[in-house]
Amino acid sequence: MKIQPKRIQQIGTTFNRIHSNNAAIQSMRNAAIQSNYSDNTYSSSQKRSLWIASSPDSMALHDAYTAAQAFAKDSEKYYKSHADFYSSSVKSLEWSNDDITLFKNLAKRHCKPSLMNHAEKLKIFDHALPKQNAMAANGNVIINFNNTNWYSAHGHPISPEFTTNNPQVTILSDSPNTTHFSLMMIDLDRPHLPTNSYEQWCHWLITDIPVNKSTVIPSLPSPYLDSSVESKLPGNVVFDYVPPHPTFSNPKKPHRMLLVCWEQSTEKLDIDTSLWTSEAEKQREIEMKSSAPSFKKMYEGPGELKLKVRERGCFLPLMKFEKDFNLKLHSFGFFTTSWNLESSKIMSDLGVHEPVFAKLQDDKVPQLITQISNSTKLAQTLPSDMKNISKSTYNLLNKGIATMKPINYLPTEKDIEASKISIKNPYIPKQKNQRLTMLGAVAVVKNKTNDVAHTFVGDETKASKVRRFRYENA
Repeated sequence: MKIQPKRIQQIGTTFNRIHSNNAAIQSMRNAAIQSNYSDNTYSSSQKRSLWIASSPDSMALHDAYTAAQAFAKDSEKYYKSHADFYSSSVKSLEWSNDDITLFKNLAKRHCKPSLMNHAEKLKIFDHALPKQNAMAANGNVIINFNNTNWYSAHGHPISPEFTTNNPQVTILSDSPNTTHFSLMMIDLDRPHLPTNSYEQWCHWLITDIPVNKSTVIPSLPSPYLDSSVESKLPGNVVFDYVPPHPTFSNPKKPHRMLLVCWEQSTEKLDIDTSLWTSEAEKQREIEMKSSAPSFKKMYEGPGELKLKVRERGCFLPLMKFEKDFNLKLHSFGFFTTSWNLESSKIMSDLGVHEPVFAKLQDDKVPQLITQISNSTKLAQTLPSDMKNISKSTYNLLNKGIATMKPINYLPTEKDIEASKISIKNPYIPKQKNQRLTMLGAVAVVKNKTNDVAHTFVGDETKASKVRRFRYENA
C-alpha cells in the first residue's frame, strides 16, 4: 500500500489532535509515518496494521488495537489495559467540525466498503434494507458493547452474555444545526410459529434523539434485568432495551441483530403505541380461534406480556416504519449472536418461555418422548454450571440414554497393575467444549422451574400416555 507523504502528514496531524492523550496509538502513528509504508522491514500485514493504527477512523479502533498487540506484543510501553485504551481513545473524544469531516471521508473510503461487503454476505439487503438506501446513507455511527474487544458492528459474532447492557452508540452529524434521530435494534431471525418462518422483532427503539455534532447514548443494564437502574438515555424511549436471547435451533442458525439510525424530518415523531396494542389484540383473537396445535401458537405468559412481545413486531418490517414516519437512513451496523447456556439464563432472568426448534420425524415421536424423559432426569442431577461436566455425561444428556447404577466388581491383579501404571504416567486429555443437542437443550429448559415447559404437557405426550401408559409423561 503506497500512500502519498502529504496524505500521511494530514492523517497524522488530525490523529494527533484527536488522540493526543494516547501514548500507544501515538507511538504507532509515528512508526507509520516514519516507515512511509515502504520500508522492507515491515510485512504487508504489518503495513496494513500501521495504516489502520495511524488513521483517526474510530470505527477501526478495534483493528488498530489488535494490530498493535500483534506488532509489539513484547513492548508493554505501547499500551495499557483494554479499559484504559478505550477510555482514552473513544469516550473522551470531543469532535470538531474538521474532525467529523475527515472522519466521514475516511469512513467512506475504508469502513463503508467493509460494511457493505459483510451486509451482502449476511443478506441484510435481501431481508431488511434495500441496497440503494444503504449506499446513499452517508452518516456515521459508532457502536460498542462494553464487554467486547471491538468498536464497530460489521457482522461480528458476539455471545449473548456480553449484550445484557445496551450498546454505547455515538451518533455523528456534520449539520450546523441540532438534528433529531431515531435508533432501532431488531432481530431479523426471530422464529414466527404460525407461518413456520422468520420475522423482524424490535429489541430497542428510541426516537427524538437530539444531536449537535455528536451525541453519546450510554451503555446501561436492561431495565428488565435490573429495575434499580434509572434510564438516562437521550430522546424518547418507546421500547426499553431487551437483550438478545437467541433460541436453540437444529440446524444451528445465528441471529442477525441489525441496529439502524435514521434522521428525522421533524423534531418529534407522532407515535401512537395504542395502534400497535390494538393490532396485537387482533392477532391474539385470531390465534385463540385457530385450531392449530399449541406449538404453532405464540405463548404469552406474564414475562412475555411485560416485554410486550407481540407489540414489538406490529409496526415492522423495517421499511414500513421508515415510510410511515418519513425517515431518512443515516447509518447502520449489525452483529450476529447464537444460542448458548448463557442465552438460556437470560431468558430465565427475563421470565419468558424458552422454545427449542428442531426438525422431527413423525414415526420417531414415541422414542423421542422417552429420550426427553431420560435427559430431563439426568439434568436434574447436574450442577447449575454445566461447563465443567464430563464428556460422557454430555453424551448421555444429548442422546437421552437412561443412566444405570455402576456394578462394583472386586479388583483383579490386572486391574491393580493397570492402576499403578496410570499413576506413574498420568495422561489428562484436553477437554473440548461440548455442545448440547436438541435433547440436551430440551432437558435444560424442562428443568427451569420458572418456565412453562417445566409443567406443560403437549398433545403428542398426552396421546402416548393414553396408549396404555407405554411411554412415560415427558
